[in-house]
Amino acid sequence: MMDCTDRHDRFFLRLMSKNVMLYTEMVATKSAIHGDRKKILSFSPEEKPLALQVGGSNKEELAEVAKIAEDMGYDEININLGCPSKKVQKNKFGACLIKEPDLVAECINSMVNACRIPVTAKTRIGFDDTEEFDYLNNFIHKMRDAGSKIFILHARKAILTGLSPKQYAMAVRKQRFRDELKSSKTVTQTIYEAGYDSPSRAYADNATSGLMPSKYKKGAQGEKIRYAHRETSLGSILVAATDRGICLVEFVEKEEALSVLKVYFPSAELQEDATDWKEWISEVVAQIDDPHRRQSNDMALPLDIRGTVFQEKVWRALTEIPSGKTLSYTQLAQSLGQPNAARAVARACASNHLAVLVPCHRVIRESGDLAGYKWGLERKQQLLEQEAEDQ
Repeated sequence: MMDCTDRHDRFFLRLMSKNVMLYTEMVATKSAIHGDRKKILSFSPEEKPLALQVGGSNKEELAEVAKIAEDMGYDEININLGCPSKKVQKNKFGACLIKEPDLVAECINSMVNACRIPVTAKTRIGFDDTEEFDYLNNFIHKMRDAGSKIFILHARKAILTGLSPKQYAMAVRKQRFRDELKSSKTVTQTIYEAGYDSPSRAYADNATSGLMPSKYKKGAQGEKIRYAHRETSLGSILVAATDRGICLVEFVEKEEALSVLKVYFPSAELQEDATDWKEWISEVVAQIDDPHRRQSNDMALPLDIRGTVFQEKVWRALTEIPSGKTLSYTQLAQSLGQPNAARAVARACASNHLAVLVPCHRVIRESGDLAGYKWGLERKQQLLEQEAEDQ
């Protein structure tokens, strides 16, 4: 750990155990090669066994540092693939290398060939929304085949999306809170177990979801959901709203509308009424019927968007795709800074429940095929043709 596991800390830790392997702070390759080695890399014999932890992605530099580590008497050299800080990402080492298994394998192979001490790797179990076992297993196997035999895993994933650690912690706490509300625990108990220090903080954080915690726990019990059914040029639609904004737009026949609402809001007070929000309904219909009305990404309609942290991030990105343009799932994932999350992006698109307003129809396969669309491929084709003709 930077500014913590220096030589003085390691000497102290060695008093607790004679044999455990100790690791230095992460040292960047350029610092090890061009810096004051005595100041940066020296250690006392009492610290051994000791591993030099290095950060870098240039295989020639890493090989040179591996040789330096061996010559200076280190017992192991360890490549850091776990640090997610923005500064480290900017220099292309640390946790961002989890996304590049082939490059990591090349680096490890160069280090193995440059020295006789063990080359090990410290990494995490995934990054952002990539946390499948198969990905981690393939990553470990590539490093093993390159010559590394020891892997240290942090049992958590790295967040590389641009969220600060504080923002991510808040998002995780918020999601944990919502998930736990569905259990048999009381709201108060859930508030504190989720990590909030007061009920007021929990209610403030979760008010933006459209449902206050006690209502969310009970399937929107006590929440008034107004709905209306309308005909459009692309078929029948169901529009629903809370006091905060439009929360549902689905292409569905009138006789199925109530069943759909009960799936989304099983305990809400459902009210078929268009009196107080007819302007919202008219605008929804207008955007479906008139592609020109979809040109502006800054829609006047208030939206009560509800999803996971990642889903909401994808849905916001969808609203930024201009009318008449399309992106592939991979391109959309890349725009989010998560090039390996194309499948997760596709799942988020499929979970969208605000048809046309959140334009998931503008995402297609890399081949140009339309791919899936929960409201039918023919309708997706019509939407895209309308927007192309309107340019």
